[in-house]
Amino acid sequence: MILVNLLPSQLRHRKGGTEVTFPKKQIGKIVFVLFLSVTMVFFAQYLISLLSIKGLQNRWTLLQSDLLRVDKLRKELESGSKAEHSFLDKYVLSNYRTTEILSSISEFIPDSVWLIELRVLREASGNTLVLKGAGRSKKGRSSLQDIEKYLRDLKAKSPPNTELSLTTTRQEKEMMELTLFTAVFKWV
Repeated sequence: MILVNLLPSQLRHRKGGTEVTFPKKQIGKIVFVLFLSVTMVFFAQYLISLLSIKGLQNRWTLLQSDLLRVDKLRKELESGSKAEHSFLDKYVLSNYRTTEILSSISEFIPDSVWLIELRVLREASGNTLVLKGAGRSKKGRSSLQDIEKYLRDLKAKSPPNTELSLTTTRQEKEMMELTLFTAVFKWV
């Protein structure tokens, strides 16, 4: 049998010519190696991330216990410092300082006047200074004059708009005449 090829010469199949064939086994090996290497890289990244997450979880539990201790300590400090805080609010952190008032009280007191009681009250409605004392007459001066001068000097050094009320009584003890007084200073 004779085989006749009627196709044009460009389309005829030649015997003994070079055919291009793909090496399927080599391409399969290359694809497998690439797939395996990419998988190994992703698996390594997964393991690294997993280890860092476990480390963070361990640190988080330590931080939680530290946070509980800090909260407990903060509550103890708050409960312990409430008295100090109220003292500071009441006596130190006002518009007019208590130390200035006390300094004025000791600065202006005459020799013939003694203080028996001193109270400073700070309230939301205003501040009050109560002085109780006694005065003795000196040569040529009445004890009442010394007390009034002392209280006028104190009022001049007191905060603006200070109101003063004074109560006095005379008393005689052991041949000595004393003037007892109660002075109440009020300011806002």
